[in-house]
Amino acid sequence: ASEAVPEYLNKIFWVIMREETIDCREIELETMSRREFQEYICSRLVRVKWPESLILPLIEMIREFQFEKSEMEMLISKIHKSALGLEKTKLPAYVYENLLLAKKGFKSRILRHIIMLFDTERDSANPEGRNQMLQIQGTILLHFDFTIKHDHELGC
Repeated sequence: ASEAVPEYLNKIFWVIMREETIDCREIELETMSRREFQEYICSRLVRVKWPESLILPLIEMIREFQFEKSEMEMLISKIHKSALGLEKTKLPAYVYENLLLAKKGFKSRILRHIIMLFDTERDSANPEGRNQMLQIQGTILLHFDFTIKHDHELGC
């Protein structure tokens, strides 16, 4: 059941964002414009702790919507902070979502973050985990290759 939450969250957000005004009185908020609602959602996303199972779906949702530059800066910071406790096996998918997110801007910031992840994981890997980490890094490099082939600007 919890796997369906991100899918529904994304659909609900799409439906709501089609409306000019959103009546939020039932959740003890006032009626808001679409823009005000999006600002509200953004501020809530930044303030709450993201469960590991929702990190990737939330990045995907953020990718699909048009946020203001300042909102994207806050969301990208939140994404990067959320990755610190991410399970190693989820790193390739996390990196891929970030590479896709880089198309919306902040390319150098996102790439620096990915490199920092490589360094952190390399330094923290024990001898038994090195093989697994090399496989994960190989998969991440394949994601880079694939993404750069489809978005030449990312490689520049």
